[in-house]
Amino acid sequence: MIDHTGIVVSDFERSKSFYAAALEPIGLSLILEYSQETKKFLNIN
Repeated sequence: MIDHTGIVVSDFERSKSFYAAALEPIGLSLILEYSQETKKFLNIN
C-alpha cells in the first residue's frame, strides 16, 4: 500500500495529467491537492 508520496516537477499541470493517466490502470488516483493558502502555511511549493 502506498500511503503518500511527493515529487518535484517543472510543469505541475502537465505532470499531474501524466501521472493520473499512468497510475489509473493500477487503481491509484489523486485524492488531495493543497490550496495555495495551505501551501504557504505549510511552507511548501
